[in-house]
Amino acid sequence: MLAIVFNTMLAVTAAAAPATSAVQVQTVMPARCIAVYQGSPEGSHLLVSADSLDTLARSDAAGLPLDARMTRIMGLRAKALVEQAKTAKPDAQGCRQLSLTEAGDAGLALISLIEAGRVAVWSDPRHALVPVIRTEQGACSLDAPVAGFSAQIVGEPKAFLVLMTCVV
Repeated sequence: MLAIVFNTMLAVTAAAAPATSAVQVQTVMPARCIAVYQGSPEGSHLLVSADSLDTLARSDAAGLPLDARMTRIMGLRAKALVEQAKTAKPDAQGCRQLSLTEAGDAGLALISLIEAGRVAVWSDPRHALVPVIRTEQGACSLDAPVAGFSAQIVGEPKAFLVLMTCVV
């Protein structure tokens, strides 16, 4: 009996490898665009439609991998992003610039939109939108007490988006 409990505990505490996915994203500039930067407004970045955030802010998560509880939570976060974007300065393309550094936990609302491919991604080195990005989602465990979500353009040296998703 003790061996079964011990083996179960080992299985639970073992760090899981991060889940990596290739995500097809939009290749057209979103209407009512919000340019989401990791920090300062430079480099490769996420482009999200204010309409998509408005929809999620109304707790409408049609087509997104969210249950009812997470829809409510992400709806509140999306609402916070929409509010922050209203006063944000527009960039040269007319997109409102939003820093995830200032957005805090509200930035987590973007993950489900990214995973569903409902965003566009601007590659600064290529000066163009890219059709596919690579995402990675870590899992929290006792061996890995902090995990996060990241998005990267294939061929670029670093992720353009990194969010901490859990702390054990």
